[in-house]
Amino acid sequence: MTDRRTLPLTPREVVVFAGGGSGGHLTPALAIAAALPPGIWPHVISCGRQVERDLITRHRTHDPTLRYDVLPHDAGRSGRTPLSRLRNARDAERAAGRLLDAVRPRAVVGVGGYASVPTVLAAAKRRIPITLLEQNAVAGRATELLAPLASQVLAAMPLSRPLPRVGVVGNPIAAGFATVPRADSKTLLVLGGSQGAGGLNALLPQIVRRLPLAGWSVVHQCGAAHIDETQVSYEAMGFGSRVSVRATIDDMPLALAGAGVVVSRAGATTLAELAAVGVPSMLVPSPTSVHDHQRRNAAFAREQGGVDVVEQDDADGLAATLSVLLADRRLRRWRGEQIKRIANPNAASVCVDAILGSASGRRVA
Repeated sequence: MTDRRTLPLTPREVVVFAGGGSGGHLTPALAIAAALPPGIWPHVISCGRQVERDLITRHRTHDPTLRYDVLPHDAGRSGRTPLSRLRNARDAERAAGRLLDAVRPRAVVGVGGYASVPTVLAAAKRRIPITLLEQNAVAGRATELLAPLASQVLAAMPLSRPLPRVGVVGNPIAAGFATVPRADSKTLLVLGGSQGAGGLNALLPQIVRRLPLAGWSVVHQCGAAHIDETQVSYEAMGFGSRVSVRATIDDMPLALAGAGVVVSRAGATTLAELAAVGVPSMLVPSPTSVHDHQRRNAAFAREQGGVDVVEQDDADGLAATLSVLLADRRLRRWRGEQIKRIANPNAASVCVDAILGSASGRRVA
């Protein structure tokens, strides 16, 4: 991560990252922010949800120059009537415009989510160069809406439906994922995402009792909202003392490096992190993701990276496939090598070059 602590406290050049609502939106933005050259400072404008505040707080321990602002009214999404929602959206755009006028950014990067819309609209009115990030195989609503205003769209993987000026560059992740050394351990790591996955949390305690776990430990990250019920589920299955249930994982590179097998949702950022570390993985895509994008992400990972994919309602298939993976060390090693084929550890640097290039009239898309 670029260390700007020795720089003066008044930035001369700024790149604004706009959007959020989940860790999957904001994490790639912070990876790009860390790769910015000295003298160009990051500024995040988001909805202000707790997951975003937690990510910003951790990022600031390395880069205190990061500025963070929250748009009013949850970026125009709140309101009981269409008129009130429209009024709130206009307030959010005006607020975003005032922030842009104050920092006069070199470029604005829309990362998806509701907060990206008013900020990108305000940037377009000021003729500030705009880049959009799309992490998933299916473009989100914000990306589709804003694409005509952007100089370029930087996609993590090929999109199911084409957009103008798209370049496939990979998903930006923190540098630590590509450099952490793998450990040959027997830890089954379950990842539900930044906000937890209710279906996965309910399913895994039932699956664990059917697995050949001799010599294996289990770590289950379930999200703060699900931690009590997940712990109770494991205790009811007789595994309360053998499973470590956690709300979050602070050091994800280290956790992935120490995992023998990962069971996870198919969020785009998680896929990029798994691939960078080379962890044998089993994906259980969320059946309720917007535009079914997790199934599309999982299909890409299966086709290009040899990842096992099982539907949430196929408990027998999950137990059987996972049992084979746990029992076969050689298969796990091969799966770890296969998933690396979809890794792009230089994606953050490529995005930096594209974003700064667009501000100079150049683009990669």
